Amino acid sequence: MYLIKLNEKLYLTLLLITRFNTNFFNTNDIAILANKYYKELVRAKKFKKDYKYLEDTNFGGLRGNLSTILTLRGLVKRGSRIIATYSLGNDFRLKNAIQKGEVILGKDFTVKTNSSGLKDLLEKVDQQHSLREAQAHVKQWLNRNKSIPIKRDNDFPKDAVFKTENNKFLFRILFNNFLKGGIFEYHLLSYWEGNKIKRKNMHIFFAVPIKKNPFGELFFIKVEDLFLHEPLFLEFNNVTKECKDKNGNTYKVYSLENAIEEFSDQYGNEVARLAYSWKELKEKFCEQETELEVRKENESNSFINLFLDWSKKFRINGKDVIDVVQIGSSGPDIELIFSGGTKQKVELEHTWSSYFNHGHQNNNAFKNVWILGDEPAGGIRPAGDKAVSVFNDIFHAVAFSFNDDRFRVVQETIEQSRSQGGVIVEDFRPVFKGAVCGDNDRALFIALADDLEDQICAGLIDRQISQFV
Repeated sequence: MYLIKLNEKLYLTLLLITRFNTNFFNTNDIAILANKYYKELVRAKKFKKDYKYLEDTNFGGLRGNLSTILTLRGLVKRGSRIIATYSLGNDFRLKNAIQKGEVILGKDFTVKTNSSGLKDLLEKVDQQHSLREAQAHVKQWLNRNKSIPIKRDNDFPKDAVFKTENNKFLFRILFNNFLKGGIFEYHLLSYWEGNKIKRKNMHIFFAVPIKKNPFGELFFIKVEDLFLHEPLFLEFNNVTKECKDKNGNTYKVYSLENAIEEFSDQYGNEVARLAYSWKELKEKFCEQETELEVRKENESNSFINLFLDWSKKFRINGKDVIDVVQIGSSGPDIELIFSGGTKQKVELEHTWSSYFNHGHQNNNAFKNVWILGDEPAGGIRPAGDKAVSVFNDIFHAVAFSFNDDRFRVVQETIEQSRSQGGVIVEDFRPVFKGAVCGDNDRALFIALADDLEDQICAGLIDRQISQFV
């Protein structure tokens, strides 16, 4: 067994990301969860109870602290908005390992694991954080190195913008990830977003660590070269000193002396800067730099992780499920393949309100489709007078409280999953007049029930589908 001591921010982040049912999130998401669930671990100022408004950056605001922990993956669409999405490390192995019990969070900011691979991964994440944190404090580094002929530009207090004595403006991009073969990855999200490059003609620079010096060597790239391909990520090979983007385009790197002498000043590239649109570039990044099916993939992963324990073979109602197939974007999310050849489509929803917001209850494409919701009950209320024309069985992968003597309950063991038991409500009709979901019987399947007597909850009211809010 390996015992690993973590810094407080990394430990807090491990706690928080396991609360996500999706595999994409940003620093705002985690900051909100931190204030909600782990206030004792969130460093607060004397005159503030928490980072409720998430605007504070003095003494390392919570979002700033989290940004040095996480690895940028790209941009994804969340509703009508395009947002940055992050992971802890290169992917979601740590999140999945914690949920599967392969990494155990202990007290005093320690974790334990039997896997040498997970131990190495945790140490790598810690190294990534240390380097990002050190390079984020570039102002302190400049104060210690007065001979370097650049200084902060106070017109950009929230950004790492610097200028030379001859008005060459330079934007520091941050280290993002260690790649194979001694390659350092940097991201340009902070450089492109907003309108800062419209205000000033800005070039970029990045630091490559040498031993214990996070600012071991500086490299500079012209903005004219960046405008040609507008990359979100740059990969620097520290052996060959070559810099490329993910599409293989190369970028010439310069020393600070060459940048001061050769780069264009703050008034250059007016045509390109006027034509530049962050809104259009976000769309480009979202289409080309990230997975197009992030939402579908994450919902499927949530289902496989929460219910199946990453096994595609299990039993429902005495029937063997031999495969789980992901369906395209035009209908339900997945299809269960039973051993007898029959199939059952399932729509995956993270919240019950999404079921109604997406209009599934009135869409014939979702008729006879099972609905999975992985949101535990926080409160229940009727859906109001909204007419419901499509009725669905509810296949629920998270246990919640259910106490209603009007329903007949049958217990059944769930095989090949980590659940201890299951509940099936076979006759979904209350004793008062009228069937809740029409004349046909309805089945409510609940997995992950540790205490069956306390883990059943009435989800329906007379002729109403209840939604969780």
